[in-house]
Amino acid sequence: HGRFRGREAVLAFLVSPLMMPGLVVGVALLQGLREIGLRDVTAALVVGHIVITLPYITRTVHASLALFDLTLIDAARTLGLSYPQAILRVMVPGLAPAFLTSGLFAFLASLDNYPISIFLTDARNKTLPIEILRYLEETPDPTIAAISSALILFTIVILFVAERLVGVRRLAQF
Repeated sequence: HGRFRGREAVLAFLVSPLMMPGLVVGVALLQGLREIGLRDVTAALVVGHIVITLPYITRTVHASLALFDLTLIDAARTLGLSYPQAILRVMVPGLAPAFLTSGLFAFLASLDNYPISIFLTDARNKTLPIEILRYLEETPDPTIAAISSALILFTIVILFVAERLVGVRRLAQF
């Protein structure tokens, strides 16, 4: 179950963006995407943010999957479920805290990532980190503090919803 040749190499590859500075990843993505002809800013940003968030998702879900009892799938199949049904009805709910946690990590990593955004945007398309930095440089007023407070409040609301849906203790157990 889950063991194959090259497994550790695949995991290392998926986590490798964490081992490089954001500037290096941003420049590499810019050159790579331009080389293959991808000039659409939105598609480039989506690819870039997938690359930088994939390590968080991979590590979180992998750790939770390592703790998951795979005999539950076999038991569900014994009780009459097909393999895909067993995955959907047993494994997915069991891994829901890992999915939620990895989604939160990915969202926060993506929201805060300036180097990827600065290299993959153009003059017409700006992400929140770029706009915040531009605003700080041009207009020193309390608007940025208000935006930061709203982001903190948003994070608290997300944690409250996560507590209600799954429970923070269960989120932390994987």
